[in-house]
Amino acid sequence: MRLTRSLALLAVLVGASAVTSAPASAAEEPPVVTEYTAQQREDALAHWTPERMRDAAKSEATQDTGPLTKEWKDTPLETVGRLYFTDPDDLRDSYCTATSVAGDSGGTVVTAAHCLTSPGREDAAYGDLVFAPGYHEGEAPHGVFPVRAAAFPHEFTTTDQAGHDIGVVQVDPVDGRSLTDTVGANDVDLSGSVGEQVTTFGYPMSRPQLGQRQLYCESEAPASPTAGNLRINCDMVGGASGGPWFADFDPATRTGRLVSVTSAGVGHLDGAVFGDNARVVFDAVADK
Repeated sequence: MRLTRSLALLAVLVGASAVTSAPASAAEEPPVVTEYTAQQREDALAHWTPERMRDAAKSEATQDTGPLTKEWKDTPLETVGRLYFTDPDDLRDSYCTATSVAGDSGGTVVTAAHCLTSPGREDAAYGDLVFAPGYHEGEAPHGVFPVRAAAFPHEFTTTDQAGHDIGVVQVDPVDGRSLTDTVGANDVDLSGSVGEQVTTFGYPMSRPQLGQRQLYCESEAPASPTAGNLRINCDMVGGASGGPWFADFDPATRTGRLVSVTSAGVGHLDGAVFGDNARVVFDAVADK
């Protein structure tokens, strides 16, 4: 099942400066890019009050946290947070998980494509997009960063392939400081090299945490990804979409190589292996 934007739709599926070379074939058509005006960014910040951020999608929590999912007991990873948005089709407030990554702009964030658009839509991304890194128990301790540009693969709008469920956004600075200067950033690895173990983080809307705390899974990674996709043992549910998959995660430094993001799954999670499929999306918003 896709761990989708609305959390109720748990259906089938769920220029960075520190990137390496890629093995996958590049997208045939350029990614879909949406740029937001200064007024739209101001409106997004006004829309997402602390109460709305805390309560987004809370009514849709119907499952208990699974046995493979653990609560992160240390202070929340500053680079991982909630990406909020409003779906213009039903005006529903919702969120996904997203991650700050290294890039020349200082404001690059990675998530899943289905956190930015619905499969089959070929127009702009969702509205009221903001990123709250390190979100925890209703608090955004590092600020709320409005999204100024968003991109996702064109293939995702036409074929709904899990191998293209990748989204990248650029955020504005807050109080004169970039996202990277505020919380740091993770390196992105576009080489297709995953390693033996993956650690993934997210804000799944499951009980009792209700998406208010960072949860994580550790899983062995398959030696041979199928059709560019990885599958790991993790039972996170909706809200975890877009969450980072780290290879070589170091709890001491709280960082790792970002090799994928959460796309889908029931009792497991699927994600696209980062390669040229991700590179073209990064490049599409690198200078936005």
